[in-house]
Amino acid sequence: MSDPQQTDPAHAIALAWQPRATRAALASLFEFDRRMAGVVARAREPMLAQVRLAWWRERLGEDTSLGTAGEPLLTDLASRWGSGAAKLTPLIDGWEGLLGEAPLGEPALSGFADGRGRALAAFAELVGADAHSFAVLAAGRCWAFADRASRSSDAQERELARSLGRQEPLAPIRPRSLRGLAVLGGLSRLALDRGEPLLEGRGAALTAMRLGLFGG
Repeated sequence: MSDPQQTDPAHAIALAWQPRATRAALASLFEFDRRMAGVVARAREPMLAQVRLAWWRERLGEDTSLGTAGEPLLTDLASRWGSGAAKLTPLIDGWEGLLGEAPLGEPALSGFADGRGRALAAFAELVGADAHSFAVLAAGRCWAFADRASRSSDAQERELARSLGRQEPLAPIRPRSLRGLAVLGGLSRLALDRGEPLLEGRGAALTAMRLGLFGG
């Protein structure tokens, strides 16, 4: 797995196309995802990582603790998400499933994808676009599979992630309030279809521009 502390280009391009009014809330979600990636990537013992992930799970489940645990990210989530931050818990569960030995199988990869998908669906709800939650969920799952396929060091796991991702029924995401997620989902599907890393290869830049301008 690559260094989770580095800026993720997929996050950056999604945020660039997300409307300014809701960009900060999406940035908080991406930062939370990055932090969970860091917990998993730095884990020398799965049990120690599980303890840390459990701490985050408890903090999200207790509204009164947000912003009072000496953790700036909790303060940011409290400000941007309020009680809705508790709906990011599936993202923790998804990352926890990646603590197993490589190559990871379908249950772990699908659980990871579901965690990211449900987190993005929670964002859709936060911005009042609940009617598009299913499409956003699929976009999040595609993103997870494409991301895992590009980062895993195991060839078997990479191929399984691509295979699962190509089976996702990606639906159009039209609302302006979800434009960043439309870009992320579309680029992820392109990467899966072509067997290329996210944002690389012929047509990625044009695809991002088209989705950013028109959705889809």
